[in-house]
Amino acid sequence: MSKKCFNLGTLSEDFDESDCMFKEVDERSYFYATNEYIPCSSISPITWEDLEISDSTEIPDIVEKGDKLVSKEVAKLIMSFDPYGVEIYPASLLIENELLTERYIVSIKNVIDVIDTERSRIIQNPKPHRPPIVSRLAICPEKLELIPLHKRLVFRVKESNTVFFDVSIVEKFIAGLMNGHHNLCQAIPFDTSELTPTI
Repeated sequence: MSKKCFNLGTLSEDFDESDCMFKEVDERSYFYATNEYIPCSSISPITWEDLEISDSTEIPDIVEKGDKLVSKEVAKLIMSFDPYGVEIYPASLLIENELLTERYIVSIKNVIDVIDTERSRIIQNPKPHRPPIVSRLAICPEKLELIPLHKRLVFRVKESNTVFFDVSIVEKFIAGLMNGHHNLCQAIPFDTSELTPTI
């Protein structure tokens, strides 16, 4: 009997095409840089900057820095699925001569234990009190199946920082890519019989 298989994917900045190196310029990363689900809000945008960029067309619609800072269009696409454990914070990007608004940090608080320990490679971190290093990641379809769909639309795997999306979100994102949307971004679909993509 064949194993059950689930289709997932990653959505990210296209690092082959993008040269962005944004950094935080305010003190509010504690809002979104934790895996604990602590609902909160922010009236004024959280700002990231890259003063080496002068042309706003060089900025991807998904900026990766551990967390995802996305365009309004990408935020609306993700949130149209009402994903469990996902928070959105207003953000802005400061470049050499412009402040770009209508950007949002997507903070993923939905961390689930679906790692396939037999097919993954997990290395003990040499730094004390640090999580293990996952150099190869596989998702266990049997563990994933036990989680209701609404709680696995967008998630991180325990012990990993990679964000995964259900195939329904990935397909909608790919349709946008095919229509010229989602500047300097990529979607990588895969199924649980494969190792997860590395970003």
